[in-house]
Amino acid sequence: MTEYLSETSGAPVLAVNAREAGSNVRQGIVQLLLQDKPAPSAVSLPRQKIPVINLLAEFPQQTIFEHRWCGKVAAIVCLFLLFAVPVWGAWLLSDFIQPVIDSAVIQPLKNITTSWPDVLKTLFVGNYGLFSLGLYSFVWAFPVVVLIGLSLSLTDDSGLKERITATLDPWLRKLGLSGQDLIPVLSSFGCNVVAVFQSRSCSRCTRHACISMISFGAACSYQTGATLSLFNAAHQPWLFIPYLSLLFFTGAIHTRLWNGSLKPGQNQRLTELTWLQWPRWRNVTWMLKNILRQFITQAMPLFLIICIVAGMLDYAGITRWLSETTAPLLHLFKLPAELMPGIIFSLLRKDGLMVLNQDGGSLIQSLSTSQLLLLVWLASTLMACLVTVFTIAREINWRFAAAVAGKQVLSSLVVALVISQLFIHEA
Repeated sequence: MTEYLSETSGAPVLAVNAREAGSNVRQGIVQLLLQDKPAPSAVSLPRQKIPVINLLAEFPQQTIFEHRWCGKVAAIVCLFLLFAVPVWGAWLLSDFIQPVIDSAVIQPLKNITTSWPDVLKTLFVGNYGLFSLGLYSFVWAFPVVVLIGLSLSLTDDSGLKERITATLDPWLRKLGLSGQDLIPVLSSFGCNVVAVFQSRSCSRCTRHACISMISFGAACSYQTGATLSLFNAAHQPWLFIPYLSLLFFTGAIHTRLWNGSLKPGQNQRLTELTWLQWPRWRNVTWMLKNILRQFITQAMPLFLIICIVAGMLDYAGITRWLSETTAPLLHLFKLPAELMPGIIFSLLRKDGLMVLNQDGGSLIQSLSTSQLLLLVWLASTLMACLVTVFTIAREINWRFAAAVAGKQVLSSLVVALVISQLFIHEA
């Protein structure tokens, strides 16, 4: 092939594997570039005589994802495992660390603050204290962020993420998406804001549907950490799988109902198979460092600010007043009014839900299984966090951002009403 192209063009041609181009290959390329210009005969060669051929010397490896019958099922299972295994590992790690932190750090800090003024005691070791709630939430959120970030980095650098998107392309079209649109959705399990930025790679036909799916049906790592923390504090960690399944299922229905499916003539771009490779540790660590830097410098400071605000509101009695005022709203869903602060703070940031870990989770431990699931559902799906909403408005416009938020509120409340009517019997 290289000889044929060289004779046709009159220029030297070298075939290389760009993924494994060592120093010898690079030196050979430089030598070719330093050679003489193409012969005049090649310049005068009629355009129609220059062939257009597939320059691939090999085709990407075939995997189970390309199987006609079980490929899509394998892609879904792999997608689930890429998310579930890190969450399970994070739960085991946090469950082991939490008692150590309680006895070695939090309890001694509470003993130190016994003589402090009430306002300082409330801010540092109260129900929403920086030491009590802040450290507790960090123990449960940080391992999730690390392990999910590692999973996303590995699948990204190995090429596995693109294989999954190519396999699921036909099914995604029924939801108004294409296979390429799944890449931002997968990224949203790390951070929804980053995923909205990545939706720029979507076509004009599917970008709005992709953003809608990110906003409603994708659990970012902070939301996942908060959810896992609450389920564990309530001694029902097994609820995470039903919650995640409900989120995926309703997210797909939500996207399909509000956006429709892709028409046959829309977005005909095919997703080509990518080469699979062993993840390169340098690339993986670089991506993971960016994720952790975002968590340490953005997520945790904002959550600590939420702790301070919540502590001040609690000390001033505003939290109790807010709960009593909004009690009729939660009674519609058969939930106690004391849960409202957690729902309100979750609208600011999804990890704001962790304020309900107050008093070691005594409040959420009093809930039934259905009530706990409904609480987490409302807090995580009623609206995307404010940062995501602002990002959507900046990327598209405020009208679209408001429309996405309104549709999400409606879908979330409808599902919540169904859950409360079918599974919650106590008033």
